[in-house]
Amino acid sequence: MSNEVILYQPDMCYRHLAFPGTSEKPERFGVVKSALEEIGCQLKISVSAKERQLGQAHSISYLGTLAETSQMGRLRGIQHAFISPHLQWYTAPYGESFQAAKYAAGAVCAGVNDVLTDRAQRVFCAVRPPGHHAGISHGEGFCILNNVAIGALDAAGQGAKVAIIDFDRHHGNGTEEIIAAASNSDLLFISSYQADCKYAKKPKPTRGRSKLLRIPLPLASDGSDVIELYRDFVFPAIERHRPDVIMISAGFDLHRDDALRPKVRLDTNDYRILTWCISSLANELGAGIVSVLEGGYTLESLKECVSAHVQALAD
Repeated sequence: MSNEVILYQPDMCYRHLAFPGTSEKPERFGVVKSALEEIGCQLKISVSAKERQLGQAHSISYLGTLAETSQMGRLRGIQHAFISPHLQWYTAPYGESFQAAKYAAGAVCAGVNDVLTDRAQRVFCAVRPPGHHAGISHGEGFCILNNVAIGALDAAGQGAKVAIIDFDRHHGNGTEEIIAAASNSDLLFISSYQADCKYAKKPKPTRGRSKLLRIPLPLASDGSDVIELYRDFVFPAIERHRPDVIMISAGFDLHRDDALRPKVRLDTNDYRILTWCISSLANELGAGIVSVLEGGYTLESLKECVSAHVQALAD
């Protein structure tokens, strides 16, 4: 079975101003674009997410702080982040960064709509800033708006059952917080992450009816270990949930060559196999896939991983 992969990569995302010297840099956008052009994906135009869509995941006070900070220059924005309860100093959305984040979230919502209306079965959103650390009322870890959570809640609001798989190096703490607070029982969030991840703090009590699953990956694990854990725990959970849409927070910062020097070391082919397994399961369940870029900070390995991921989605 072959699935055409629809691509969303808004040009506005290139204009996100990350904090100087950090690994989430505009060049990531360029190498991903190059990889996708070589594959020949169909590029679609997206628009900014609507306030209604943002408000399903984030608090009014947080969105107000983002809008206020976006009117500041870099220095004032960083200074404001130091005193704001909503912002982390190196994740302040000064300049056009908030607008870029809204376009990133808008791309995910557009991809979800494509799947729900049968215009596509596979979508990849090559966006920045990433999103999975952004919680209800705060941004951190390079993340301003939670792209995947916004898309998942938008899908659930249209009556779809959604499963989210987060295979970034870091725990998707922001996504977990947002999904845990949702009243909808048709949401499943699964996060696999390097076992010593600082974001994997004690979970808050689940206030809603959603389903949550954490898969800490033991240090020194390799690709075969990760795939085995997915076959034992992740895939059975998804089969029981029977989603209409599988969303992926696709982080490639467990690659052995990544700049963050992971202790769980995957290679490009491991990501290919993991993606192929997810895609095969989606085929069996009749589910669409919307994959969203998260981490991955060495340009060469990021390009390789994105290419392998998108090609495996098409299988």
